[in-house]
Amino acid sequence: VVREVYEDYGPKSIAFLGINVDIESMQNVRAFVQGEDFGFPTLSDKRHRVARDFKALDHTFSVFVIDGKGLVVRAH
Repeated sequence: VVREVYEDYGPKSIAFLGINVDIESMQNVRAFVQGEDFGFPTLSDKRHRVARDFKALDHTFSVFVIDGKGLVVRAH
């Protein structure tokens, strides 16, 4: 589903970033990202700052929609 949204909206000047907070199993994360081939970069949040600041859910995958002003308008 995420890849489909990226393909639909990515060309419309919307930025997509994956942010990983699981630093214990970086090999597994790399394998997952490569296997899914999202098409957008995935960053590492080793200190969990992004997760804390944006109140990321403790799930495998969280999605945030950020508007042109840099405000989070939707979190899932």
